Amino acid sequence: MAKELVHEINETADAIADATAMVWAVFYIVQGMSQDTETEALTACCNQALQRLAGGAEILEGLAAYERKREGC
Repeated sequence: MAKELVHEINETADAIADATAMVWAVFYIVQGMSQDTETEALTACCNQALQRLAGGAEILEGLAAYERKREGC
């Protein structure tokens, strides 16, 4: 059970990593645009998304470590 849970957590962490890479790509594209109100809004959205993704990744890492320790994996 724990190994299956850790596997699912790892898959979710991989999806978070992929989403983070996509947000960074959008962020760099936005940074290359002329600076205006829309660009500032897109930059703020990217920053917020990156913060939320990082928080989710930290939670998943902690949960996976807990499960591995609990099951002796």
